[in-house]
Amino acid sequence: MNYKEEQENEIEALESIYVEDFNLIEENKKYEINLKNENFEEEEKKVEIKLTVEYTDKYPEEKCFISIFSSDITRTETENLMFSLEKEVEENIGNVIIFNLTSLIQEYLNEYNSLKEEENELRKIQKEKEEEKERLLKLNRYIKDSEFENIEEGNPVTLENFAQWKLNFDKENEKNKKKLIESTGNKLTGRQIFEKKLSFIDSELNELKKEKNSQLLMLDDDDDEIFDDDLFLE
Repeated sequence: MNYKEEQENEIEALESIYVEDFNLIEENKKYEINLKNENFEEEEKKVEIKLTVEYTDKYPEEKCFISIFSSDITRTETENLMFSLEKEVEENIGNVIIFNLTSLIQEYLNEYNSLKEEENELRKIQKEKEEEKERLLKLNRYIKDSEFENIEEGNPVTLENFAQWKLNFDKENEKNKKKLIESTGNKLTGRQIFEKKLSFIDSELNELKKEKNSQLLMLDDDDDEIFDDDLFLE
């Protein structure tokens, strides 16, 4: 195989395809090709990747040296793309391979914006899931803490502690009703309760009157002792 001829023919073909994006660094030995994504929308990002190629003396029966550089993609993305390119080189030893490599890079660039859009959407979904998870955790902690708080102190009320309070309230209310019935022997009507209260009030008033009259009588007795009529007759 005429290695030099194979290399020259490949360089000539690549130069005619990429024209201004092809840059020969060393005659028939080393060159670089600037590749960019195509048909991207104005709001999408334009991305460029530079492929550098250097032939060995026996290329294509030996592997050539390749490298890529881009300020538009991350280091991880660069490493992943480089792995795919090196794999393509390994699988095609004995054949001119550079156009295959540029095609792989071009395909990656053309899909870049859609890939980024998918990644952003996945990140957004993941973020929403994390926020929802955190919200549920906070709600769960709030409910658990509220179970031990006293309702009468004006603390937050939950369905659980309100139900317990209502149950206790009904029990206490029923207990008080039973005590009232047992103390009277019969269930009192509203009128009977009213009359019972009036009777109690009358009784209290009578007691107060008796006490007041008693005090007046004591005062009269004292006056008799203090004012002795005989003293004024002397």
